Amino acid sequence: MQMFEQIDQHPDLYGILRGTCEENSLCIAFCDLLKCGGEIDDNKVRILKIDSYYNSSRMHNPPPSIDCLIIVNLGENRFDFYLIELRDVTITGLVHPVAIVPKFRTVVEKFFHEDFSEIFLSSSYQLNRFKLWLVTDPFHAASLTEEQYKKKIEGTVLEIYQTLKPLKFRDKIAMIEPKRPVPEICL
Repeated sequence: MQMFEQIDQHPDLYGILRGTCEENSLCIAFCDLLKCGGEIDDNKVRILKIDSYYNSSRMHNPPPSIDCLIIVNLGENRFDFYLIELRDVTITGLVHPVAIVPKFRTVVEKFFHEDFSEIFLSSSYQLNRFKLWLVTDPFHAASLTEEQYKKKIEGTVLEIYQTLKPLKFRDKIAMIEPKRPVPEICL
């Protein structure tokens, strides 16, 4: 059975499927190759609202968790995984790694390896890309160039993310990358 079918047929995962990855004023964009009729193509993309799973009323003392897991189907049982934390904040102190890194670890160590290992550790598919994105703009720097933005984060907690130990899933390793709104996912 294909991964998307397994997700659709699992009651817990089906219950956290969403049509977008957004929170407050932040969201993730998708290129036209991942859309059909202006909407996200269900044959190519699944968006799981991870924090809805862990913050459900059935879970006592839920672990910290990211907002979304976005899975892109590349065909031939190959997939890209994007782990997304959306933080609409006005100061960088509110995106300190001490608060953010455990959210990503929960997905890698618990969601993938414990809660849904029969799906995410299956040898029947290949992981192509593994990305960890912290989408935030405490500077309201949408008008800045990429070079100006890099200068702006120097000396802030966002710069610390470049020095953290990467997380590993399957044969991929990834660093948590701070991203400005609205990053786009494409093939």
